[in-house]
Amino acid sequence: MAGVDEMSGADRMNEGETYGREAQGPEQSASFTPPTQAPPPLVRASVWPTVVGIIGIIYASLGLFGTFCGLAFLFILLSYADWLESFGISEQWMQEMQASMSPVSWTVPASLVGLALVILLFVGAVRLLRRQASGARLCALWSWIIIPWTIIATVITLVFHFNAPAPSGGPGEQIVGAIAGVIGTVIGLVFPVFVVIWFSRPTIKSQVAQWRRRSDESAL
Repeated sequence: MAGVDEMSGADRMNEGETYGREAQGPEQSASFTPPTQAPPPLVRASVWPTVVGIIGIIYASLGLFGTFCGLAFLFILLSYADWLESFGISEQWMQEMQASMSPVSWTVPASLVGLALVILLFVGAVRLLRRQASGARLCALWSWIIIPWTIIATVITLVFHFNAPAPSGGPGEQIVGAIAGVIGTVIGLVFPVFVVIWFSRPTIKSQVAQWRRRSDESAL
């Protein structure tokens, strides 16, 4: 009987410890909260589509303005010579200006080609601002066309320029005009060359591909 009492007393002690642990378990588990996962880092949207798009719009706007001004000046010079003389512009100056200009058969088609390229760039730049993959393709296409076209047009214009009669200032004035034209061409090619290099980068190609995938998913 004593052994049974001892065993039952030991059992009661074990049961008390078990109950005690069970009673403390929820409080202890409540004090140890599992570590929460850190929130994902914020992904900042790329800024380059906005920058390149705005520069493209400005570039296209200047090109559009220059094309219309050139055509308007040519039209006025050829059609309203008497009207210009009424403003004190000498006939000799107008004759020298007409002689130094490229023929109309070249100037008008070249201006129309330039106008088409300007519109292509403007549409591509606007779509680039909206982060559309087609905008990147149009801007890249424009850059690949405008570079060789500008070089060819400059060479043809220089040929006409040096074949024209020398102005009253002599050959030196003619050379200065040619140098100024070449410098303007080089400056004008900076942005197209940048666009070619920029859209050839693998990182940029990957971002444009993501735009295309998001556009395809939204269309479904």
